[in-house]
Amino acid sequence: MLHFISKANGELKDKIAAGAESSSGKKRRGAAADAAADAADPAARVAAALRSRLEAITPHASSWPAALATLATRPGAAPAAASLLAALVDDVLHAVGADAAAGPDWYAKRAALGAVYVAAELHLVADGSPGFEDTWAFLEKGVRGVLGVVGRMSGAGGAE
Repeated sequence: MLHFISKANGELKDKIAAGAESSSGKKRRGAAADAAADAADPAARVAAALRSRLEAITPHASSWPAALATLATRPGAAPAAASLLAALVDDVLHAVGADAAAGPDWYAKRAALGAVYVAAELHLVADGSPGFEDTWAFLEKGVRGVLGVVGRMSGAGGAE
C-alpha cells in the first residue's frame, strides 16, 4: 500500500514536471486537467494536480477502503503515510507555483490541503456519480476554500 502511494505520488510529480516543460500545450493530459491546469487560477492548478493523483485510485475504488483499513492497522504505517501525504501536498504546491506562503501560513496551507485531499479520497470511495463527478466538485470546492482562507489570512497581516 505504501509502495503504491509512493509510486503514484512520484508519477504525479513527473507528470507535473513534464507538463511544465511543455508549456506549448502540445502534451495532452485530458480535457478536464488541461482546462484547469491552463487556467491562471492557482486553485484550479492545485485541484487539477490533486485530481490527477486521485485518478490513480479510481481503478481501485471498490477495494480502497479495505486497503486503507489494512494501512491503518499496520504498525508504523501511519507516520509513513502521513509523510507521503505531506510530500504530495508540498510537491503539488511547489510544482504549480502556489507556494508563496511563509511562516504559519506555510504550515496551515499544507495541513488544510492535506485534509482536503484525504476527505476527497474518502469521498471518492463512496462516490456513485458518473465519472466521480461529485468527488471532483468536492475537491475543487475544498481547494478553493483552503487557498481562499489562507490568502485572506495572509492579506490580513500574514507573511504571504
